[in-house]
Amino acid sequence: MDPTFIVMVSFIIFMGLAYRLGYHRTMAILDQKISIIQQELKDAVQSKEAAIQALNEERRRHGEILEEIDLISKRTEEQALVLRQQTLQDIDKMISNRQQEAENMIERLHHEAIQTIQEEATATTLATFEALVTTKFSPAQQAALNEEAIAQITAQLDENQTTQAHKPKRQKSKRSAAR
Repeated sequence: MDPTFIVMVSFIIFMGLAYRLGYHRTMAILDQKISIIQQELKDAVQSKEAAIQALNEERRRHGEILEEIDLISKRTEEQALVLRQQTLQDIDKMISNRQQEAENMIERLHHEAIQTIQEEATATTLATFEALVTTKFSPAQQAALNEEAIAQITAQLDENQTTQAHKPKRQKSKRSAAR
């Protein structure tokens, strides 16, 4: 027998035995790997669907948050406008009050200045008159001038009292009433 023939027959027998013994095991292993891969694919599809659902949920929440931000922004702008208007009103009121106080103070100082000037003018006039009278007139002439001045002052006072009694009382202006 030819050695090549023997090797060929041995090879065929080996292949037959290997096929018979290994085919079922190999097929079982391959079937097991196929089922594992199919399960992994199912898990991947489920994970993908869950990720898509989570993405859609996040997009929905993002939209809600943007709407809420817009609403808060509008409310803030409205509140800022109201506060601005209220502040402007308060400032106008404060300016008006300070202006009224300043006008009252100016009027009061004006009256005080007039009164001070009148008092100083009267004091100066009296001092000048007294100096003139004491240096230029005799004691008898001084007494006559005093009597005449007293009579004139009394007449003027009587005249002022009668005119004031007939005059209606002056109403106080808003400025005077505010003091």
